Amino acid sequence: MNQLTDQIRAAVLDADGSCRDVNFVGVEHVCINEVYKYFDEHFKTIKVFDQDGNDVAFDQLSEPACSTSSALLILLQSGRAVFGQAQCYVEWMDDGSADVEFTFFPEDVSDVTGVLSFLYDLKRELRATRFWVRYEDAQWTPETECELSSVIFDSAETLT
Repeated sequence: MNQLTDQIRAAVLDADGSCRDVNFVGVEHVCINEVYKYFDEHFKTIKVFDQDGNDVAFDQLSEPACSTSSALLILLQSGRAVFGQAQCYVEWMDDGSADVEFTFFPEDVSDVTGVLSFLYDLKRELRATRFWVRYEDAQWTPETECELSSVIFDSAETLT
């Protein structure tokens, strides 16, 4: 279900000075070219950097090129719909899976009603099993998600 409750809407737009992090789990294999194409539909400007801060061009995002990089930072600007700007961090693990975090600030949300639809679509592109929208919290891990109040939305829960 892709609708926002009043509580989720308020938390997404809460101007508390912190960002909102969206953590995707169960990402066994990231086809970064497909993720880039999805972002290209929603943002006019995309800049990609490797773990050393070097620019990465779109044609370098093939699987062999990504296998030499342990992480990518994707800066997304001039959003066309849901977000004015955002960023996405992808880190490949030794087992071939990936940790993916999508980050935005509440003031960069231009269409709050489209936030969950965008994130569910991104979940599909990543082939993730689940995601959490949460307040920025350095102590958060999927294992502690039930213990912390920083979680705004869990894609495993059904909205009523």
